[in-house]
Amino acid sequence: MEHDFPSGPWRGFYRYADGRRGSMDLHLAFAEGRVGGDGHDPVGPFTVRGRYDPARGEVWWTKRYASHDVFYRGFRDHRGIWGT
Repeated sequence: MEHDFPSGPWRGFYRYADGRRGSMDLHLAFAEGRVGGDGHDPVGPFTVRGRYDPARGEVWWTKRYASHDVFYRGFRDHRGIWGT
């Protein structure tokens, strides 16, 4: 549902292949199937651009750093957004 994707501050983490965690702070805006925003983590500042489907609870975005991009696919549940 649309209200499951509130715009505003989000806090999350990701895992490296060796199991270490990196935390990230984001500010995301969800509207009409699009998500955008920015944030920072131990790698540096980044922007977020992508899409979401409130009916299926799915989100896809690209996190763009100055030097590289990282693609995410996630699912919304009662704890937040999780995925790869």
